Amino acid sequence: MANVAEDTRFELVRRSRQSTRRIVHLAARLADCRSDRYGLTSRHTLSAQSTRHTLATRHTLVAYLAARHPSALSETVKSRFLPYLLALLVCWLPWIALTWPGSMRDDTVAQYLQASGIHRYYTQHPLFDTLTFGLFWRLGETFGGGSPLVGQAVYTAFQSVTLASGAALLLCYIRKLGAPRWLIGLSLIYLATSYVVVGSVTTMGKDSLHTVFFLPLAVVFAEICLTRGRILERRPVAAAFVALLFAAVVSKRTALVIVLCAGCGLLAVCRKGKPRFRTFACLAVALLLAQGVWSPLAAAATHANPSPGREVWGLITQPVAQVAHDHPNDPNAITEPQRARLNAVMDLDRAAADINPHRTNETFATLREHPAPTVGQKLAALRTWTELGLSHPAEYVKAYAGPIRAWWDPSLNFAYPTDSDYLFTPGYLQQWSTFLPQGAGEATPSGRAGQEATGKSEAEAKGAQEESKAGEEQAGIPNDGKASAQSSAVQGSADQDADVAAAERIAATERALSPLMGTSRRPQWQCNVLQSVRQWVRNNNPLTAMALYVTWIPLIGGLALLTQAVARRTRRNNAGDECSKGDERNVSIPHNANVDRPHVICRSVGASRSVGDRNRRDRHPVDPVAPALAAYGLLFFTVLSLYASPEALFWYPIPVYFTLPLFVALPFVAGRADGSAHVGMPESAASSPNPAAPLSE
Repeated sequence: MANVAEDTRFELVRRSRQSTRRIVHLAARLADCRSDRYGLTSRHTLSAQSTRHTLATRHTLVAYLAARHPSALSETVKSRFLPYLLALLVCWLPWIALTWPGSMRDDTVAQYLQASGIHRYYTQHPLFDTLTFGLFWRLGETFGGGSPLVGQAVYTAFQSVTLASGAALLLCYIRKLGAPRWLIGLSLIYLATSYVVVGSVTTMGKDSLHTVFFLPLAVVFAEICLTRGRILERRPVAAAFVALLFAAVVSKRTALVIVLCAGCGLLAVCRKGKPRFRTFACLAVALLLAQGVWSPLAAAATHANPSPGREVWGLITQPVAQVAHDHPNDPNAITEPQRARLNAVMDLDRAAADINPHRTNETFATLREHPAPTVGQKLAALRTWTELGLSHPAEYVKAYAGPIRAWWDPSLNFAYPTDSDYLFTPGYLQQWSTFLPQGAGEATPSGRAGQEATGKSEAEAKGAQEESKAGEEQAGIPNDGKASAQSSAVQGSADQDADVAAAERIAATERALSPLMGTSRRPQWQCNVLQSVRQWVRNNNPLTAMALYVTWIPLIGGLALLTQAVARRTRRNNAGDECSKGDERNVSIPHNANVDRPHVICRSVGASRSVGDRNRRDRHPVDPVAPALAAYGLLFFTVLSLYASPEALFWYPIPVYFTLPLFVALPFVAGRADGSAHVGMPESAASSPNPAAPLSE
């Protein structure tokens, strides 16, 4: 029994210990569960905090990129102009070093022949550009050991700095307007690294020189539009506007039409009274100085031959030549009366034979000049052009689509030349030889010897022919076949002599242009780098398509502005309808206190509406998008002039390439601050009772 009791007690103690252990184990597990739960909750809390931190970071980043900092232009220039300028120059420096001393376009060689005295001046190319380039060439010849390439290098440095300064001013201006930070950053990256911009920096041509003035002009023009002419109250701004307008017009022939068309929109958005009068006066003074003072004085000082403006006639000559080319044996395609009217102003057959589907130069070159057609003949030709267009629309579409295809087709790209030696190939030298005066090849001993040999051979052949003819006549021998054979021999000799003379002229041209040659002589590694860049540019690269910058991006910007204008007009009309309905309800159901005096209600309502309307007119005089549309008009008419050009050359849109960030920013700043007259002002200034006080600088 004692043993049994001991065993029982031992078993109870064991079970008690096991139960205790189980209780402790369960308590520990419970504690672990609680700790796990608390840990899980902590992990959830940390995850939520991390998510909130990530969202806050993203929100902060989005807020940072979307931030706007409208301010006075002077403040932005002081704080941002120099960093922008240095950033652009640093990014451009490798390309400038690779292509030093720069390259020329084809027209620049013709201007060199004028500036160097080989060919007399003419007005086909702006005299302002020719004289400016000549100044740098003479500078190089004077201080660079007689080499005009030194002057070209100085010009490249000058153009790089001025274009970078204009681009930095443009970036400061769109920041001043209140463009979001991400747009300013993209604009800086575009101007610093885009091939269409950087590649043109080292090009010596009239389009690049024109951009030097057009770039700051676009900034001033936009500011005048957005302030509705009030910025011209400042005399320095008015003087700068006149000077930039003058320089832009005299540096490119098509700029006159662009300024006239865009100026109409500028005058339309200016406030009536003094602001509009000042704007008109600035436009008139600039155009008068350019066309009435500079042009005649420069032509008289240089004794320049006036060149007829025939490029616009290419719009007429190209399609009619296309019809004649596509229907050579169809007498009904162009009737005899129609052909007679067209031949009065052009050589239709030669235009049809020489037509180039990608440009209009060959067809408008057939326009008659001696004698010049009368006004009646020109009007008759225009009437015939209309008739043929109605009869042959497919040919007209074909004729117009060819020269402008590169402006709208994004599959066509281009590459800038990196040196000027491509302009001195045999084909180009034959073209430049036509600029030399008669007898230019006689300047050297070889040329004189060739001329003497040519003259001697001609005299000997003529004398032999006359002696043979006289002897045969005395002998009574017929001189039919022999005379023809001798005549052919003489003609062959004359053709050979003409070839010799042409070769001498080409040799003389090569000697005259030799100071400009040699820009392609570079180390092999430099040539390899430039070749790699050219391959990257031309291998189906959509970023180097002119259509992207000339047509599609401007089109998107213009549609965005038009959409804003329509939306604002719709909202304003709806708001006006709601106000009128509310006024009608107030009048038709008067309050009991004024039931006997409805005229008081009408008077009070009318007074409140008149005060509100007057306040709205003070703060929102016109559609706030209208000034932005007027500023966009400068880009619109520039692009329109490109479509009217004789051909699509990548040099023509250089002003568009540089000013595109300004016009892209207009939809983002048009009508900000509830349509304040001063777009881009701080919100506090825009909402002030007197918005005219903080006039933007």
